[in-house]
Amino acid sequence: MLTDLDTSVREAVSREAFANALSCFANGVTILTTAGPAGRFGRTVSSACSLCATPPAVLACVNRAAPIADAVVTNGAFCINAASEAQRAVCEVFAGQPPMPMADRFEHGEWVDVIGTTPGLLGAAAVVGCRLATYLDFGSHRILIGVVCETQIGSLPPLVHHRRSFAGIAPFPD
Repeated sequence: MLTDLDTSVREAVSREAFANALSCFANGVTILTTAGPAGRFGRTVSSACSLCATPPAVLACVNRAAPIADAVVTNGAFCINAASEAQRAVCEVFAGQPPMPMADRFEHGEWVDVIGTTPGLLGAAAVVGCRLATYLDFGSHRILIGVVCETQIGSLPPLVHHRRSFAGIAPFPD
């Protein structure tokens, strides 16, 4: 298992070219949260997706330098909150805009406990509560793999991130 960059992995393009190309992907905006012995943390991430249906599992990627990366491992649980269009300001707060202490960030949005004490965002397009199954460190990031233990589905369309900006999508007809 790779735990860091293997010496055979070579950078084929510049970081800037990579970032510019990936900014063209439309990603759902999520707030990754955790709570437990390591504390309560949250961070806006755009790298979260399904992994498999058997067992129901997801993955999320977070920068290893962020305190939440170690906190999820210690707490053993995390929640992926797929933000709705109405939660753009909450996502900005959890992305660090404006900078504020972690405890103050949870004053934004309405939160409920999922999987024990892990914060789930009320009004989100979807909330997926997970027990940490395993993780992998690669380069600057930690890939978290969780078995899904709880889900909640909201009624509002999701918030997406495209070309370094937040955007909404048209709701599907009933």
